[in-house]
Amino acid sequence: MAVDSEIQGDVAILRLSGRFIGGDDVRVFRDGMQSLIDAGHVRVVADLGAVHLITSSSIGVLISGLQQVRKNGGDLLIAGTGKQMKNVFMVMQLERVFRFFDSVEEAVTVFGGE
Repeated sequence: MAVDSEIQGDVAILRLSGRFIGGDDVRVFRDGMQSLIDAGHVRVVADLGAVHLITSSSIGVLISGLQQVRKNGGDLLIAGTGKQMKNVFMVMQLERVFRFFDSVEEAVTVFGGE
């Protein structure tokens, strides 16, 4: 998995691509989140649009990232999930935990209104 970050105003965007299945992928995501938090970026959008496989352990890491940013007064929004991936989150009843958006732009706009 690859992770790229971009800052738009006070919103950090983590663009994930490839397979998010655990092991090194988890470390890469965790390190990326920690770097953002250390730099004071706690309003984060995780762009999953280019992720084609995700596991429950990787979803657990997303939840951990959400807890970290919320502990620091921020939030983690999920963008770009296709129908199949969004169904995985729904089956796990995570629509109660995360806010989902069709696009990164939509998620960034929501942060702008908060």
